Amino acid sequence: MTATATAVKTPVRRVSPPGVPLPASAMSGISSAVYIANLPDDPGGQGIAGYTPQLRELVDDALPLVTYLLKRQDIGASLPVFFFFINSRLSLADNAQALTAFLRNLNGQQAAWVPLSANHTALLHTLRMVLPECAELKMTGLHLLYIGDSANRASMMAVAESCAMPFAYHALY
Repeated sequence: MTATATAVKTPVRRVSPPGVPLPASAMSGISSAVYIANLPDDPGGQGIAGYTPQLRELVDDALPLVTYLLKRQDIGASLPVFFFFINSRLSLADNAQALTAFLRNLNGQQAAWVPLSANHTALLHTLRMVLPECAELKMTGLHLLYIGDSANRASMMAVAESCAMPFAYHALY
């Protein structure tokens, strides 16, 4: 009697990127895929939902510096880049919950992420609220790129170290 083995295919888990792709018209000189997460509502319906003029300005200011940091830190120009917007229309708890889900979605992946906010206090408090969740995530391949106020550099670096994320910084003046 002969036994025949059959291979069983297991489904591959495909994780869709958190956020929506940045419009091609806004991709100034960056070769990797760029996404934006935690978008605000867009009652005017202009472009992608939630890509408001304020957010557009934050992304437009940050994107050339992201490209520069990726090259300067030798992180890899082909890594996907994820902007996470700290939405001032949401509570800190809601932003922290959205950021936790965002980071869980990127768990174990190779990528760069850039927190964006017009309010640095909201940014720091949101990140502080997420720190306990970071301990259980594999974040060594997730590069935290902070572009902002130099007064927050040490705090942002401490967040990255607490989460075992590589960190890069550039001042935004």
